[in-house]
Amino acid sequence: EIAGRIGIEAQECQLTIDDLLDADEALLTNSIIQIMPVTRVERHGIGEGQVGPVAKKLLDEYRSLVRKECGHE
Repeated sequence: EIAGRIGIEAQECQLTIDDLLDADEALLTNSIIQIMPVTRVERHGIGEGQVGPVAKKLLDEYRSLVRKECGHE
């Protein structure tokens, strides 16, 4: 939902290890971990091995939404 609001196409799908290793970025998300960038899988770096700009943007937007909904903004 947040991705769509900021113009990022997102979908849930099953991935293979090769899909992950070929990705520019990867992340996990749920209500407990919020948004968790994945930078390594089985000792192999994903993308540049650092948190990417898409994950950073999504995390910023998520935190902003939580602050608004909790009345802290």
